[in-house]
Amino acid sequence: MAISKGLRGTIGKLQEENRRMGESAQQGKVDGIEIKDKTRAGKEEMKILQRDIRELLEKVHELEKENEMLQQKLKKKDRELERFQALETDIDIQQPRPRASSGTSLGLSSGYQSEEDPEENSLEIIQMPRSQAIQEGRKLVLSCRTRSLPDVSYRWIKDDIEIPGANRSDLVLEPVRMHDFGRYFCRVWDKSGSLTSEPADVDVFPSPHMRFRGLHELDADTKQAVIDLLSKKRLPRLPTWKQIARRYAMRETEISSLEKEKIPARAMLEKLTSLAPNLTVYYVCKTFNEAGLRRLDLVDVLSQKMAISVH
Repeated sequence: MAISKGLRGTIGKLQEENRRMGESAQQGKVDGIEIKDKTRAGKEEMKILQRDIRELLEKVHELEKENEMLQQKLKKKDRELERFQALETDIDIQQPRPRASSGTSLGLSSGYQSEEDPEENSLEIIQMPRSQAIQEGRKLVLSCRTRSLPDVSYRWIKDDIEIPGANRSDLVLEPVRMHDFGRYFCRVWDKSGSLTSEPADVDVFPSPHMRFRGLHELDADTKQAVIDLLSKKRLPRLPTWKQIARRYAMRETEISSLEKEKIPARAMLEKLTSLAPNLTVYYVCKTFNEAGLRRLDLVDVLSQKMAISVH
């Protein structure tokens, strides 16, 4: 290597300087010249030079070892490349280009594209459904477009539940209702595989002369139905009133206090109403519908009570 050659040249110069200084010191003694101080300084310089020479020799040795290892790696890579090129040549020989029925070679210049070309036949969604807010009673349209390929199937899913009969590229809800809020996505597939679109969040706000109902405005029967569902022993991992309390940022000390009540679910609902007097039934339904909770039974009970007429 160039580095090791340069270091060896430096070492040679240092060794020559070391030899020259030794000869000068010896000559000074022969001539009887009083150079004790100079000789002492010269000896110190000689020690430093000898130390530098040893260090440089060690570096040269290390560099030569590294060079040897690199050379071995390069030889190994060259052998691998030769084997790969030989294998590629064998494949080209064994698999000739397809030819048209007329016998004309179908090369790149002919404009021919194989029916198995992945870029031409792979499934691709080119238009995703769009998140939107829409007024109740209007027409909701969600679209999922793929490239113009034959035999593509569609399925629309709302909140992880497949919508019966929704098997076209467009999902149309007319008129849209308050309970149609949620997260929608489309699953498409053909013989090459399947894809899922990005999700679209749909918010529905009340029709004219209607407004969102506040949680404190729930009638007694609906409130009792919610309390009963929250109080029942549910299946494992199904969120309880405690998870809902945590979702609304209630402290653990508050939750422990609620647990001592005769009906903790009722106490939690009352506390939630007092802490957030402007909380709407619609927003509570959206919370129950979140992936982390997914209490669709509660959503079913409350979905018909999300709006109230304006007096």
